Amino acid sequence: MQLNPKPQLDVLVISELPLWPLDRGFRVHGVNMVKALHRAGLRVGVSTLRPAGETMPGWLTERTLDWPTANATDIKRFGLGWSGSLFGLRCKVAEHQALSGRELAGLLTLVDRVRPAAVIAVGQHGPMLLRGLSWAYPNLPRVWYAADEPVRFQMSMLRREGIKSIRRRARLAIVFGLMQLLFNRGNPAHRLSAAVGVSPGDAKRLARLGGCKAVTIRNGVDTGYYAPDPAVMRLPRTCAFWGDLSFEPNVDAIRWFTHKVWKELAYRRPDAKLTIMGRRPADAVLSLVDIPGVEVLPDVPDLRPHLRSAGAAILPMRCGHGIKNKLLEAAAMGMPILASPRAVKGLEFNEGRPPMIVCKRAEDWTDGLEGVWNNPAQASTTGELARQWVLERHTWPLAATQMRALLQILAPKEPIYYADHDAAGPITRRRTKRDAA
Repeated sequence: MQLNPKPQLDVLVISELPLWPLDRGFRVHGVNMVKALHRAGLRVGVSTLRPAGETMPGWLTERTLDWPTANATDIKRFGLGWSGSLFGLRCKVAEHQALSGRELAGLLTLVDRVRPAAVIAVGQHGPMLLRGLSWAYPNLPRVWYAADEPVRFQMSMLRREGIKSIRRRARLAIVFGLMQLLFNRGNPAHRLSAAVGVSPGDAKRLARLGGCKAVTIRNGVDTGYYAPDPAVMRLPRTCAFWGDLSFEPNVDAIRWFTHKVWKELAYRRPDAKLTIMGRRPADAVLSLVDIPGVEVLPDVPDLRPHLRSAGAAILPMRCGHGIKNKLLEAAAMGMPILASPRAVKGLEFNEGRPPMIVCKRAEDWTDGLEGVWNNPAQASTTGELARQWVLERHTWPLAATQMRALLQILAPKEPIYYADHDAAGPITRRRTKRDAA
């Protein structure tokens, strides 16, 4: 058999869902990592099972590859990656998530065509996709770039919603946990090469679920795009909250804040103003405009003018998981930030001192905002420290350097690709093992 080990791409980034628009954590991670790796000189391609519903920027369109329709041979080879005594259960779990092995097998056709040196899967269904490659290409590095660890996320929501949602949250936690165990574990030849968490806690849990190497690569932020403008004055007695306004942790956070904190502030300061911005606002968010001083701005095309003039950023998160992109955006903008302990969880600070105000109780929020509003010079200094912190620890070039180092560690010693793709698959000792699970 003639060897043909030279890849055409350095990295192929894949996802079941489209990576545009940037309204979810996994999309922010995926798109910015693609951009940073490309700027670092790597040949990067992107492919998603579901096409984007909105027009993507030109640079991303140039990197995007169509998801092919698999032929019968590739469907069989992809299915062999799922094979073993639990094959039927894997198929049922995929079906529960509205996914078909025949549809997903197009990934194998794509890998045959573009020959990447490594594959990075973004989103919760990453292990399902990557396992399908394991039989045909056992030497190909397969990395799951997880957004949030899903089981932990569901449990955090349960603590806030209480007994009324225990069935729904428990069912979702079980489904996601089962999905990760089914597609991550089993014969080591079929496991992930590595999993990436955004914090040490996330990485530890991903390693436990996947039985594989897990590393921490913290979120970055585009510090050139999100940058302060010294010419813009911050408006007195104003604050802002933004994000996907249909995302449950965001809805919970802003509803709690407006009812438990803002009503008291609005009574004390009738001229105070809270601006809530984001995509797809839920009815529970839209109804908050009935509270004095609250405005909701849906689908704002550019947040930056509003953030530059806001007196403070608030992150009253009580549930959810992972590092909050809005916190990094606010820090990059040099905004004074007030955040809950949940919002800063998983972050590292110089000497353990966060360059923001951490608020645990409703009174802390009230006093913290009053302090920011009454002392603009100190608030400005706090914002400058926040930007300095994010420049040191949370840039996408830094994250891309860490991802590149991981891929170099995972680089295979044996050839990945073979010239005759019509053969049953690469002949390796690992392929002769049966999948015990």
